[in-house]
Amino acid sequence: DSGTSNFGVEAAGRVADHVVAASSATSSSSVSDTMLSMTGGGGDNAEGDLEAAKPSKSSSKAASDSKLDPNAPAPGLLRRALPWYPWHRLPDHLTYLRCVAIPLLVVLYYLPSIPNSSVINSLSFAGASITDYLDGYLARRWDITSAFGAFLDPVADKLMVSTALILLSGTWGAAVAIPSAIILAREIAVSALREWMAQRDLRDSVKVGFQGKLKTAFTMLSLTI
Repeated sequence: DSGTSNFGVEAAGRVADHVVAASSATSSSSVSDTMLSMTGGGGDNAEGDLEAAKPSKSSSKAASDSKLDPNAPAPGLLRRALPWYPWHRLPDHLTYLRCVAIPLLVVLYYLPSIPNSSVINSLSFAGASITDYLDGYLARRWDITSAFGAFLDPVADKLMVSTALILLSGTWGAAVAIPSAIILAREIAVSALREWMAQRDLRDSVKVGFQGKLKTAFTMLSLTI
């Protein structure tokens, strides 16, 4: 009887061990499945999720090709023909061109030996003046205005106009020197006023209006003639 009872106890213990081992394996498998489901699966599924998260090459290329505003007009013939050019910098480049034209105007003015130098000088000044309108128009149309462009644009205008006035004053004397002095005094006073208002966070109170743009257009037209 005692042997039989010992055998029964051992058998019961072995059965209990098998049950515990089986339940542990089942629990581990359930935990592993749960972890995989929480992390989005493993193997092919994980690689698929990583590939989906990566930006496509076509979208990256499209974003790098153009930094214009999403609402900007579709590329025209020129922009399609020159896709490598940074078109979002074109307004700034036009302003730089206006600054570079200033020494060119001085050289052409004091080199009368060049045939038709006065005509070439007038056309050069007119071309530089047109860029004043063009850079602002493109910046607004493409919505790519910048703080530096807003600062440099009026500076380039004043440099070009003041250079032309000084050159003409040296040739025509008081007939041009007196109006030039009035124009330059007005420009300096307005620039000082805008700087003072900017320090008081009131720059919008003295921003350039239609009258100022019209004045600049007539001034450049008169200097061209």
